[in-house]
Amino acid sequence: MQEITYRFRFSDGETATIVAGTGAGGQIPLRLPEWTKLSVHQCPNCPLSVAQESHCPLAIQLVPLMKITSHRYSYDLVDVEVETEARTYTKNTSVQSAMGSLMGLLSATSDCPRTRFLSGMAQFHLPFSTEIETLFRALSSYLATQFLRQKHGEQPDWELKELRESYAQLIEVNLAMAARIRSASEKDGAVNALVILDSLARSLQFSMDMAFEELRPIFENRLSSGQKEARPEE
Repeated sequence: MQEITYRFRFSDGETATIVAGTGAGGQIPLRLPEWTKLSVHQCPNCPLSVAQESHCPLAIQLVPLMKITSHRYSYDLVDVEVETEARTYTKNTSVQSAMGSLMGLLSATSDCPRTRFLSGMAQFHLPFSTEIETLFRALSSYLATQFLRQKHGEQPDWELKELRESYAQLIEVNLAMAARIRSASEKDGAVNALVILDSLARSLQFSMDMAFEELRPIFENRLSSGQKEARPEE
């Protein structure tokens, strides 16, 4: 995927840069902190084995974020600049909002088997997205995948059963990851960033049909297939 760069300037003058995507692995330290070990607060639904994997792939991905966030409060303010190949976004916002945006991207680009279904959304990352924008991206990304499945002779999941299950699994990951992050944090900046992501995951998992209804007004004029095409006045 493309490289996406997050640059931060905190109110105390500290600056930091985190890159996600191709080549971003250089930001991961060779010596990983204790809290990244797979055995530390391992997710109950984790398919990985401690005997084969020494560290949690999602925790590893979050190390650079934790380095700049673990000592900050969620309500602290920060200037953020997000640079993609096509455009640059800027915003002055809270630490929990800024880190929630980045944490979502890092999760989607990690090697965690439970977050892999989010990789398509990462390719079209939208920083600081609203709840309705996140709903739209999650649903449209999944439905595009089902269309491609059908085109290649595979069984599509138009009822979103697999997506619901994926989000149910993600909620379990979020709970365990919150405990992991809390154990490595002095303050609540990173933990509350994850809380924001978890609330979005729960909203999608439990209210997916309702989510479609929230999007319905956007497509209202295209839903009446039986309606006659309007003709220009003679």
